[in-house]
Amino acid sequence: MNLINAETSDLEITYRIKRNSIKQYVEKIWGWNDSFQREIHKQKFIAHDTKLIEHNEKKIGFIVIKETDLEIYIENLLIEQNFQNLEVSYGTNNKKSRNEKKTNPITSF
Repeated sequence: MNLINAETSDLEITYRIKRNSIKQYVEKIWGWNDSFQREIHKQKFIAHDTKLIEHNEKKIGFIVIKETDLEIYIENLLIEQNFQNLEVSYGTNNKKSRNEKKTNPITSF
């Protein structure tokens, strides 16, 4: 399992993951308007805050992390429905200082 820095060209991939992971839940409550959801996703997508989650060379999810000097905030964590509840995990033994650019380990999806 890998975390990969997203690029602006990953807009469609992240939208596909969003649709495949939460559409059924949103649809039950508010209904799903694909063009509206796509536009909102386009407006809110910030590549440098987004990491793609890759498993067996397939992009299966993404995490959006906002960092300030005082906090690290997980804004969004989405896993495609087919990969939810599989107990897929990611970890690292490499310890890095807080000042180094890094991604924190994600465990137990």
